[in-house]
Amino acid sequence: MRINKSESKVSKGKEEWLTIRYFSTTGECIKALREQNIEIWVTDLSLGAQSLEDTSIAVPNRVAIVMGQEAEGASEEILAAADKKIYLPIYGFGESLNLSVATALVLQKVLYICPEARGQMPEEERQELREKWYTRLARDDVNKQRDYKLWLQNPPLPVNDLRREEQFRIEFIPGKIRKRSERERNANNVTIEEKSDNKDQV
Repeated sequence: MRINKSESKVSKGKEEWLTIRYFSTTGECIKALREQNIEIWVTDLSLGAQSLEDTSIAVPNRVAIVMGQEAEGASEEILAAADKKIYLPIYGFGESLNLSVATALVLQKVLYICPEARGQMPEEERQELREKWYTRLARDDVNKQRDYKLWLQNPPLPVNDLRREEQFRIEFIPGKIRKRSERERNANNVTIEEKSDNKDQV
């Protein structure tokens, strides 16, 4: 089963860098998690859920974060299987957040609580991912293919700060966004020139 076009549009192509496994039923998913000794944390707005801002909360070595549906929340089946129910406190008039926003905030908070979980995986699995990702990144570029093969033998160190220096930022702006920005700038310049011409005529 592959991700459909609408889902890909929402994720901006980032799903290409995820390992996605599909299950026919919730029960199958729970069974697979239990077999791998993965603790199940389910987001829930009930009074029994533990706040992710609670300083006593500890992230286990292996954990699955379950996000419920936007309107109805998590199913009764997955809630019954939960090792822990969690929630992220919000302030204001809204009781909950948009699902994609909530997912991003919850995952970021969990990684903030447990920074050592970032990239935590066996070295063998890490090497398999490198080989798969380098192949995708290189595509048909012969030079990149050569460089990435060398990187497999001697992988670069992880980057702790993902911000880029100014001279490199333009290269990573998607083409569509760059063209749209150029059109908007050109349109603004035309508008300014037209106003200047009208002012001169007056």
